[in-house]
Amino acid sequence: MEHRVAITISGHGRDAQNGDALLGAFHDVHPEADAVVDQNIETGNMTATFIVDAEGATDAVERGAAIFAEALIQATLPLTQVVDVHASLASPHAESSERELEPAGA
Repeated sequence: MEHRVAITISGHGRDAQNGDALLGAFHDVHPEADAVVDQNIETGNMTATFIVDAEGATDAVERGAAIFAEALIQATLPLTQVVDVHASLASPHAESSERELEPAGA
């Protein structure tokens, strides 16, 4: 199943060239990940969000961490403090499977 993984690190978000370098690195080493990179110039945080094929969220985080590390190395950016890691289902089927609300039992 496809999962969307977002990893946020500190320190690289203030320089636009860092975001460009990381995005280019993702495209070079894992183009299938369809990565996007966001930067916050105030906090200095940088977030990469990308797609990972994995069995579950834990597997997605593990695979995502490895892909992220490869992209950082390719971009020649050192790993800084990890601020946040998030994984969620990216499959269109996951969003469309809504449950019906049931009244609470008396």
